[in-house]
Amino acid sequence: MPLNFHRSRDFLCNFDFHGLFIQELGWNQPSSSRAESVVVEDITYDRKRIAEMSGVPIFEITAPDGEIPPGAVRLKIYKEISAGVSLENLLIFVNGDRTAPCGTGPSEKGRRSIPARTLTSRGSR
Repeated sequence: MPLNFHRSRDFLCNFDFHGLFIQELGWNQPSSSRAESVVVEDITYDRKRIAEMSGVPIFEITAPDGEIPPGAVRLKIYKEISAGVSLENLLIFVNGDRTAPCGTGPSEKGRRSIPARTLTSRGSR
């Protein structure tokens, strides 16, 4: 099935990551939709599985203050989840208003994790 770029863009612009990965990219439903937490620097972040494939989960991460954490903190969250939940994963950080996402995952060489910058913002096309 070829990728529908317009539909993918709509999923992204509407912050519907579950729809993007499940309906458009063909990933599997998450094994659990229960919200869980991860604690880094004494702050509890919510993580929710939105999709997975071949044992690689995608988590949506939100902070209690509604802000996307700085890159160094995102990297610590990634390392915490990699050590305790799943070595391979993709994290999508979303602010409380759901107007700005950001991703963190392994680099192309698979040895380093690189905090990404904002992927898109609501209303941008």
